[in-house]
Amino acid sequence: MKKTMKNLAIINIAGISALAEKPVFGGDSALKRVLNWASAISGASGIVFFAHPEFPLPEGTLEIAENDGEQEFAPMRALRRAKWTEKTLVEALVIASKLPLENPEDEVEALFYTWGDFPLIDSAVTSELWKLHYKFNAEYSFADGYPVGLAPEILSRGMPGKLLPLARTRENPVARDSL
Repeated sequence: MKKTMKNLAIINIAGISALAEKPVFGGDSALKRVLNWASAISGASGIVFFAHPEFPLPEGTLEIAENDGEQEFAPMRALRRAKWTEKTLVEALVIASKLPLENPEDEVEALFYTWGDFPLIDSAVTSELWKLHYKFNAEYSFADGYPVGLAPEILSRGMPGKLLPLARTRENPVARDSL
């Protein structure tokens, strides 16, 4: 079987607004809208949630065990941390970049990172950002000049590992602009 590169949606639900699960604009909740966006990512191969231990996860989400080298594939997985800091965020991105995909021969190419309470995240903007990221073989892409929450941040598979030495002493809480 031929090896292909796939993309993962990383949805941070640690510290999102309490209103994230309430309907907005006369329709779905912000979280539901973000989940719909994640399923439309080019070459998508699942979702990884970053969550606090007490946050309820969507049904069918597999929790990733600490330091377990033998993770199994699930369309939705979650990494939980009692305290999310810039350091634990980057560490979690490193773990996510190495998770197995549905086809064991495939590898993660990019991580599409966003927050679970961004109801206006846009699939068309994401698609254009991905095309530019891919065309220029970028390691990190974001929609410069666009309002926060309209597009994800895209990281190449190797980028979290490069950020790790910089994040080792970063105990600041995760903010919307931490990356």
